[in-house]
Amino acid sequence: MLSKEEILLIIYFVVVILLLTAFVIIFFITYQRRKNKLLEEKFEAEKRYEQEIVQSRIEIQEQTLKNVSWELHDNIGQLLSVANLQLNILSKTLPEKEEVLEIKEVVAASLQEVRALSKSLNSEVVEYSGLTASVENELKRFERLNILQAEFKIEGEKFDIYKKDEIILFRILQE
Repeated sequence: MLSKEEILLIIYFVVVILLLTAFVIIFFITYQRRKNKLLEEKFEAEKRYEQEIVQSRIEIQEQTLKNVSWELHDNIGQLLSVANLQLNILSKTLPEKEEVLEIKEVVAASLQEVRALSKSLNSEVVEYSGLTASVENELKRFERLNILQAEFKIEGEKFDIYKKDEIILFRILQE
């Protein structure tokens, strides 16, 4: 038979093994939780980064469209206005010719289209006028260009949309 000391030694040995096993299990669980938390934080950081990239792209695109809008309105619009003035002066010195009148109409229509296009490219106009008015103006511009025939009908109750979302919806319409 085993002596009392040997039994105590075996019990101590079993307790130590159980404690070491419990420690290893607790350590492994803690390690896994920490690892999962780090992976989750990494995933969230990547998600935020992607959202910031998308937002930056949208802001850059809007700024580019705004710059193009200003250039159209300021430069090309002024050139067409000067051409229209020169045609008016020319038409006063020449007898009324149908060709001159046609050219004046084309220049005036071009000026109107450049101004309408510059307004539709500028997101500030969409923010100021609102989505409904901007969509109506854009559809009228499409109809003038004989691109499409459209009917704009609002059904249901009106509700507010964030300005950024209005601009995105308007850009989708333009595409």
